[in-house]
Amino acid sequence: MEICQSEKLLEFTTGEAECLRFIHKLMNDDEDLQHLIKFWTNELVLIMIRSFKLNPHKIFRVTKRLLHCCTKTFPDLFSLVDSTKLEPTLAKKMFQRVNMGECTQSPGIIVFRFNRWNPDEVSVDEAIAAGILYIYEASKDAYVQRNGGMFVMDADGIEFSHVRRASFDVIKKLNCLLNALPLKFVGCVVINCPPVVETLFNILKYALRARNRKLVSGLTK
Repeated sequence: MEICQSEKLLEFTTGEAECLRFIHKLMNDDEDLQHLIKFWTNELVLIMIRSFKLNPHKIFRVTKRLLHCCTKTFPDLFSLVDSTKLEPTLAKKMFQRVNMGECTQSPGIIVFRFNRWNPDEVSVDEAIAAGILYIYEASKDAYVQRNGGMFVMDADGIEFSHVRRASFDVIKKLNCLLNALPLKFVGCVVINCPPVVETLFNILKYALRARNRKLVSGLTK
């Protein structure tokens, strides 16, 4: 298979390089995205090319949604996505990336542990922003790019202080991430799920798009 090199020495197959050129053309022809091209690194585009199976039109739609989320829908949330700003939050290790070893067929798995989240110290937006950083780091793995990502929420230790933060607004933010991040998600599983969480989700899930509702499942204790 022929390999093409970008200026940052990323390895592109011939098909990926052609897809990259077509995406740049689509962005250059779009008034909203023209100014993004110089900031849209080849590393980021390669993640999307592999995640969305060389589908430039799908990548274009996701890019448009991401821009809309960052600049119009949730600008305050995305302004927090900075490892320096989030250093105290990241130090709490609420998120964990599962090491799959030599398994090349598994999606990238990121776990969020409720028992490590104190909502009085870390806001919902800060927790979500930290999750975005973990997702981006995981998406740099070529296997994860091709197999997608899976999000696991460990509800062990969940308390009323967590539950009362749940709202349609929070669900809409999670819905935005499922639709706009450069990595394709193949599932979201809530484990150690007490009945109250399952009941709450059944109420709030209608804020998710129908496709995203199908990605979410819960395993009760």
